[in-house]
Amino acid sequence: LLLGTIFFSTQGDVGTALNVFAKKLLVALPLFIGLISLANMLCFTIKSSVVSASIFLVLYVMLPNILATIGQLLSGDAMELMVKVGEFLTSMQLTAIGNSSLVTSAMVTNSLILGGAYLVGGTAIGLAGFAKRELH
Repeated sequence: LLLGTIFFSTQGDVGTALNVFAKKLLVALPLFIGLISLANMLCFTIKSSVVSASIFLVLYVMLPNILATIGQLLSGDAMELMVKVGEFLTSMQLTAIGNSSLVTSAMVTNSLILGGAYLVGGTAIGLAGFAKRELH
């Protein structure tokens, strides 16, 4: 996703492409940390690693497509609701960061807030699930 900035840059200058890539990587870093926290939470709360990996795959890869399909079937306020829900998915944020030619302050703010929310929420739920689990 982000490597396309370097390899398919229309800037013509590798230095400029690397500069844009570094900025996009820094903006995406909080989202990646939030995703790691979400994956850890799933592993702590679900005993089966296959099930937790499957749920993570559904949440990260398939949920945006499901929401887009539902949004196309609905109209009016329900469609707007699906768009708003989609804005809180990290996969949609990472796609927006990768597709943009310029890093904006709104992207940085959204990335920090969303990544922090995933980090705090995933850590709190993971710790609660881990505390309830019996250790042998």
